[in-house]
Amino acid sequence: MTSLQQHTEPVSLIVGTADYQRLMPLIRASDLELAEALDEELSRADIVAQNELPADAVAINSTVTYRDLETKTDTTVTVVLPAEADIAEKKISVLSPVGVALLGLRVGGRIQWPMPNGKNKIFEILAVQQG
Repeated sequence: MTSLQQHTEPVSLIVGTADYQRLMPLIRASDLELAEALDEELSRADIVAQNELPADAVAINSTVTYRDLETKTDTTVTVVLPAEADIAEKKISVLSPVGVALLGLRVGGRIQWPMPNGKNKIFEILAVQQG
């Protein structure tokens, strides 16, 4: 099995009930393709009580450090609801390509995700701090 094949297998996702309940109305109200992608990701995620969400799982308001495995670049962002997104403050929307990719992953988790430019990126979660 090649390195790339390892990254294309389904990744385990875990999402808290509070985040799930906040995201579903956003998904239903949006006609964005990313909302559909988020809906697909949530449909395969383990939904757990918010107090059972592991501290190393990416959730809304988590500050996440992730690595782009192609460029070996580390980036730290906070995943927020769309109305709170502010790239100058490194707050990215959960409905952005990176936000959808990161939500529900845990430290050490990797995911291959399509970007708007048509290329696939592989991200690895390095650290998560709950907000």
